[in-house]
Amino acid sequence: MNNATDFLAIGGVVRDSKAEWIIGYAQRLKATSVFQAEARAFLEGLQIVWNMGLCRMVAERDNALLIKLLRDKHGGASNITEVQ
Repeated sequence: MNNATDFLAIGGVVRDSKAEWIIGYAQRLKATSVFQAEARAFLEGLQIVWNMGLCRMVAERDNALLIKLLRDKHGGASNITEVQ
């Protein structure tokens, strides 16, 4: 996060089962928390995959809290909806 400009960048890559690049994405957002930025990047990737009609995927993330919330079946959907 760059406090001087109050913006941050998110992005990701969608690859096929052979690790071949399909599409990449990047977006500039108004500065928020690091967690919200990580979650937003994940959400953007999911929307791209969904819009492409892909029904199976493997996601790689390095934010332990985001991973825990996504894996926890009872885990605070209200916390995730704030990203939208």
